[in-house]
Order: sequence, then C-alpha cells, then structure tokens
Amino acid sequence: MIVSKFGGTSVGSSENIKKVIQIVQQKDKQTAVVVSALGGITNLLIEASELALKNEDGYHSVVDEIEKRHFSTIEGLLNHDNQTVCKADVAKKLNHLKEVLNGVSLLNDLSDKTLARIVGLGEMLSSFIIYQNLNCLFI
Repeated sequence: MIVSKFGGTSVGSSENIKKVIQIVQQKDKQTAVVVSALGGITNLLIEASELALKNEDGYHSVVDEIEKRHFSTIEGLLNHDNQTVCKADVAKKLNHLKEVLNGVSLLNDLSDKTLARIVGLGEMLSSFIIYQNLNCLFI
C-alpha cells in the first residue's frame, strides 16, 4: 500500500485537485490519500476562532468566505447533480461550525480542544470533497 500526502497548495483549487486525482489514478498499488485543508483555509478557521473569542461578529463573514472557497472548488470538480449533494453536506458542516463559533463568542472561551476541532474541519471538508470526486470517477 502507498500513502500519498498532499498539502494545502496541492488541494488549493479545483485544477490542483484534478492533478492530485491524476497522480492517484496513476498509482499501480492500492493508495491511501491524505490531504490538508484547501490552501489558506486553516488560517481562515483560526481567524474566525479569534474573532469569535473577541466577540466580534466578523467571524460570520470569514465563515462565508470559507463556504465560497469550498463551493467554488466543488463547482470546478463535480457535475450539477453531485454538486448539490456535496454542497449540502459542506453547508451542514459549516452551519455546525457557526454554532461552535457562536458558543465560543457567548462563553468567551476557546479551549485547545475546541480550537483543534475547528481547525480540523478544514481537512475534513477537503477530504470529503476529494472523496466525492473520486467516488464519481469510479462509479
């Protein structure tokens, strides 16, 4: 088995993700793929967390930017029907993020555990999008 790790720049756009998919498809052995968050998303998640901790409403617009980046990537990878399903799941995860950030704001508390959960969402979203793309190719 081969384990291939792709960083944020490698999965920073739909065009780059297409290159990652080509690399994975060329492997002649079973491959596990590990991906980082889309380029810049981890920084945006940290920024949203810090704004929420300061009780500044700006974290809402940061989450909106995160959503736009992910939706744009989905639109560049998937056909319309698959986009709808993928976007719905990403939106659900981002709505949960908004709830967590609202809690951070209300409690004026950002524990290490909560921050790790927030930041980890970037990898979860990118891996989900890439999985959806791979799944469509192999069905």
